[in-house]
Amino acid sequence: MVFLPVFAFAQQHRLAIKLNNEWQQTNNGYVLQFTANNEDYCDYYFQLNLINYGMFRSPQMRYNMNIRPGHNSLFRLTPMSQSSYQNANYRYWLFRGNIDKDVNADFRYSLPVKTGDSIRVFMKENSDYTLIFDLNNTTTDTIYAARHGIVCNDNLSDNSAKGHEGYKGKASQITIYHNDGSFGEYKGFTTPLVLAGTRVEMGTPIWGLHFNPIIDDVSTALTVSRDDNVSIYVKDKTVIVENPLGIRISLYDIQGKLYGVFSERTIQIPVSSVGVYILKTPGSVRKILVE
Repeated sequence: MVFLPVFAFAQQHRLAIKLNNEWQQTNNGYVLQFTANNEDYCDYYFQLNLINYGMFRSPQMRYNMNIRPGHNSLFRLTPMSQSSYQNANYRYWLFRGNIDKDVNADFRYSLPVKTGDSIRVFMKENSDYTLIFDLNNTTTDTIYAARHGIVCNDNLSDNSAKGHEGYKGKASQITIYHNDGSFGEYKGFTTPLVLAGTRVEMGTPIWGLHFNPIIDDVSTALTVSRDDNVSIYVKDKTVIVENPLGIRISLYDIQGKLYGVFSERTIQIPVSSVGVYILKTPGSVRKILVE
């Protein structure tokens, strides 16, 4: 399934946000400083209810604020008395998205399949905006980004293992954050072709539907896997493939640009820049890191 657009996700991504507070000394005495660190690549916002607000000078009872990727300085609380102060007692809720989003309801999305492929589409129940693309009966072999944006890190959801390895080993979902504060959600496929933090353009291939799900991260100067008797090396910005059976091999960059199709026994492919590349054989799709 592909959902376009989605506006916010509540609570399930708390692993991405580290909310902290600590007492700091200023020229006017001690204040309780609230900060947050966002380890994801998209915006979040939170609602915080201060329970013991009577212990602080002119506080708000409720705070609604955005948390951008990286470190965020949020707000300060000043105690009623500098000689007797206590920590804040509060409850908070996190949402993936931006509280100030200005969604472009007129944006023209591209279809997530290539020209000529069929796809069924319908409106999400109780939504005036979100379309659902049903890919269960499609004949396409690749899913494409329907809009430009940045790939979020769904490994930071509460029910997944925390880490920074993109989508390797992750259940089949990719979430793309758009610049108007909306999301595109792509679910239920086989082989991811992008990593968390990747900026994609409209039409970038992001999922394979019918590939054998073999994905390997290749470090420089290492042979890390064998499939169809193919061995892969990376050295000096050159992808080296030992291909004793002479099978058909295609190399793409992360944006889907085809470098070429090869079937020689020994293949040396110089690439123009560092980054992640995609190598496809009849039996596998592999991610190759060129450093």
